[in-house]
Amino acid sequence: VNDSKVKTWMLYRHSEADSKLHIPGWVYDRDGGRHRFSDGESIAKVLADLPKDVIAVQATAGAVSIYWNERGEMEDVETILRVLGELQSC
Repeated sequence: VNDSKVKTWMLYRHSEADSKLHIPGWVYDRDGGRHRFSDGESIAKVLADLPKDVIAVQATAGAVSIYWNERGEMEDVETILRVLGELQSC
C-alpha cells in the first residue's frame, strides 16, 4: 500500500444509498466525512465481489480488514482473501 495516498476509512453494508459515497449498498462510518479513498470506482468494483455475509470493510495505513458473519463456504473465504489483496492495491 502506498502510504502517501492511504487514508483510514470504514464502510458498512447498508440498504440505503450514501450520497457522498456513490457505491450502492455501502455507507461510510460516522467519521467517513473526513476520510476518503483515492479511487472509488476501483473500490466499488472490488466490493461488488464480496459475499453477502460481509458487513464492513476497513482500511488503514497498515491493514485492510473485512468484518463478516463467518458463514458460508470455502469459496467465500477464498473470495474474501482475493478481495483483501485487491483492496490493498487500490
